[in-house]
Amino acid sequence: MKFEIETAREEGLVAVVVKGRLDASSSHRFGEVISHALNEPTAWVLIDASELSYISSDGLRYLVSTSKRVSRQIVVAGATPRVREVFKLTGLVRLISLCDAMADAHQIIASTPKPQASASLTQDA
Repeated sequence: MKFEIETAREEGLVAVVVKGRLDASSSHRFGEVISHALNEPTAWVLIDASELSYISSDGLRYLVSTSKRVSRQIVVAGATPRVREVFKLTGLVRLISLCDAMADAHQIIASTPKPQASASLTQDA
């Protein structure tokens, strides 16, 4: 299956659907889409990996570098057992949330408190 990627905005998140093989030939496109998704004013990036059949070190590199440079939460949902094992072996599960299904990911997102604007604190001299 050739690589395909789509994005959609939902309330509070950008959903990224990834299909096929994420390898050296497709990782640049993946990186562009993920970077664009992170420019959206949302708190979450949700990656639907249910049809992702393979992820190479290039794809992993984009996920790792992305998760380290942003303050947003990244959730990967529906990954196949093969892809889940790669995430676990590489330690990527320490940087992202990994869910069995999209419904689980949406539940995590819905149950996480929304960040509140920080109040301005003043100190007396």
